[in-house]
Amino acid sequence: MTVSNFYSTGGSPTVMGFGNTFTQAVQGQLKYTFLGLFVGLANTDGLFSARQGFLSFDTSAIPDNDIIDSAVLYAHLGYDYSATDFVIEVGAFDFGASVDTGDFRSSVGGQLWYCPILATQSTVGWGNPGGWFAPTPTSLFESYINKTGYTRLILFSQRNRVLSAEPTGNEYVLLDPPGNANQPYLKVTHHSPSAPTVTTWTPWNIGSATATGGGNVTSDGGATVTARGTCIGASANPTTAGTHTTNGSGTGSFSSALTGLTPGNTYHVRAYATNSVGTVYGADMQFTALATPAAPSSDPTFTGTASRLKGRLTQVTAHSRALTAAEMLRIYQSGPEYAGGANITMLDAE
Repeated sequence: MTVSNFYSTGGSPTVMGFGNTFTQAVQGQLKYTFLGLFVGLANTDGLFSARQGFLSFDTSAIPDNDIIDSAVLYAHLGYDYSATDFVIEVGAFDFGASVDTGDFRSSVGGQLWYCPILATQSTVGWGNPGGWFAPTPTSLFESYINKTGYTRLILFSQRNRVLSAEPTGNEYVLLDPPGNANQPYLKVTHHSPSAPTVTTWTPWNIGSATATGGGNVTSDGGATVTARGTCIGASANPTTAGTHTTNGSGTGSFSSALTGLTPGNTYHVRAYATNSVGTVYGADMQFTALATPAAPSSDPTFTGTASRLKGRLTQVTAHSRALTAAEMLRIYQSGPEYAGGANITMLDAE
């Protein structure tokens, strides 16, 4: 497990805000070099307006194959000038290399454009001087970490997104910006996955044309197992390049139906499991499909009186159907009455 802290890049241009009213868009600005989040009556024009903050983090140092476990944004409160408590939201929005206020105008009724919400923070209980805070992440945050470039975030008042009427008082806080001693940073926890672990079960229910195999995925290696099953072939160590089954995903045990077998042939099987690292296999197991019994060359004949034959057959477990001559032959070949060849002499039961 690796914990990486990323600091916002670009200085002041990265943290520009902009004003937005129900009737017109006004020029964005930095307030006292702080990152200002604002919803209310702007001091400059007397109109209702909103200001957002933009943060950019170079997260390309995270290995492409790593799994993101968590992501948390830390920011430091400079001053709380709010006339009313409100909720700060952190959204995912790729604003590019620079902030153009024209790209961030509200489209309908003073509401902010839609963007995925990654974290929230209430300002209840805030005072001056401020301190560090970490908006509570949603389940989406880790999925928006960019491992090949910049992770770009936008901060704003929740009222800025859902507003349908002007607020009764200003919602206004100043956060310490990038380049400051208390600059915002993004804490990302991630890990490098490994190959999964899987064991092969000894095949069972072996017949002449079918059998049952399977295995157990005991570890996913830290990455989701996307495929698992059993490989089967005539040679040792079969792989997924040949005949194989697919039996779900994830960890745990599974069974595989092995079909199309040739009676009497020997087969090799191996369980397999696949995640983002690759495909691994369990131990090689082998089994032999049952051979089809050979039919007798001619019907057997029996000597002895009918009463003696009937007396001996009553000692055989009753069947729901009459025994065939071939079945009787197989029964009596294992007993002392077997006389060789296809002829059986029935002896007295006394």
